[in-house]
Amino acid sequence: MSRKVRRTRALRAQGVLARSVLLLALAGCGRKTAGSERATDASVAAKAPATSSAQPTPPPPMPPGTPVSFDDQLRLVEQVRHLKASEKVRGFRIKEPDLVEHLKGSFSREVPQHALAGTEEMLRLLGVVPAAFDYQKTVLGLLKEQLAGLYDPRLNAMFVRDHLEGAELEATLCHELVHALQDQAYHLDDFSAWKEDGTDRASALSALAEGDATSAMYDGLFLLLAERTDTDPKTALDLSTAELLVGFDAAADVSGDDGVPPIVRRSLVAPYRDGLLFVQELRRRGGWALVDGAFKQPPASTEQILHIDRYLARETPRELPVLPPPGSGFEKTLSDVWGEQSIRLLFEEWQEQPSAADSAAGWGGDRIAVFSGGQERILTWNIALDDEAAAQRYLRAFAGKTRIEGDQFCEPRGDLGPLVAARRGTRLVVLAGPRGAAGAGAQDACAAGSAWTKQQLAALAR
Repeated sequence: MSRKVRRTRALRAQGVLARSVLLLALAGCGRKTAGSERATDASVAAKAPATSSAQPTPPPPMPPGTPVSFDDQLRLVEQVRHLKASEKVRGFRIKEPDLVEHLKGSFSREVPQHALAGTEEMLRLLGVVPAAFDYQKTVLGLLKEQLAGLYDPRLNAMFVRDHLEGAELEATLCHELVHALQDQAYHLDDFSAWKEDGTDRASALSALAEGDATSAMYDGLFLLLAERTDTDPKTALDLSTAELLVGFDAAADVSGDDGVPPIVRRSLVAPYRDGLLFVQELRRRGGWALVDGAFKQPPASTEQILHIDRYLARETPRELPVLPPPGSGFEKTLSDVWGEQSIRLLFEEWQEQPSAADSAAGWGGDRIAVFSGGQERILTWNIALDDEAAAQRYLRAFAGKTRIEGDQFCEPRGDLGPLVAARRGTRLVVLAGPRGAAGAGAQDACAAGSAWTKQQLAALAR
């Protein structure tokens, strides 16, 4: 075979590989049906919150499907990932409606309705989704046409859409069978035990798992490519950051014309994108052994995912209290910790991605909560930053084009209620709402919000 022919085939195959990666980024694995404040297999502000219950969730029912063997593909994944399977993985070809129904059923069982409703309300109060936003309906609608397959750790089973073939099938198996190896070695069910206020940590674990699976998937696809084109195999480490991220950034950079709020789509992509960069850096520093070490000593926050030196230094986030809402008659619906990744995704609503990433850096801890009282809904947010410069960046990001007076601002926002934020030193407090309030004008609402921020900052300083 001539060098020119080998080169042409290699380029064609790499194009297929890139499209396969994009497909996975758009679809999500569907493995973790209870996201964090962001999504089914993803990560922010649009993931559903991590939760826990007194009794363990029973295994889901086995969906209908045709048994198949993925033993050959599993051996390939063992080779590239340097992990040995301790048992066979059951494989099934499954019809698309049954695959979507399985995902929907798992979602309903694992995400309490109050947690889902609370997260939706947080996003409404922050002004990043419409009033009628339905998270579950939106995400399932997005995945319906693009979900390729998933590994379910509760069933030790790999499900692949019945008509999936070619490069998409190879990419799906290379990725999802890594999750099977992760599950056998590190027990993904225990690894992703959800709990209240656990979104940031769950997002970090999701990023580790997806980054690992995506990096190994590249290695597997490159190995297949080399065998078919008589070329030397590459690995994911041979790719530049730009080459790694092109598909993910394209998947996240959409207008929202399809009815999916951009923050939701970005949150589905985030664990793959951010997790891949984290795992790549681990591999460069210590190979797959360091990646395995991350499963044994998992990252405690998405800040550690986004800044690997903070993971290696084991910098832990601060635990912060929930801030009470102004007035009386409110009851807490949900509280959570969003973390740097989710806050970055929020800032991307108002800033370009590089600026949003810079603005979100310096996170030290946060606690967000939503409250209800009659028809009114209100959000409070307690944020601690590493230094005053970071606190100033956060304030500017929240303010957007709104004028900052001193160290605070207020954006009236009409029926949504005001968005108020203020800082003192390294602390920032945010108030959004009340949504659904009657009577108070914009000026009075801003005055009341500003009084609340001063009161909270004074209390935090004591």
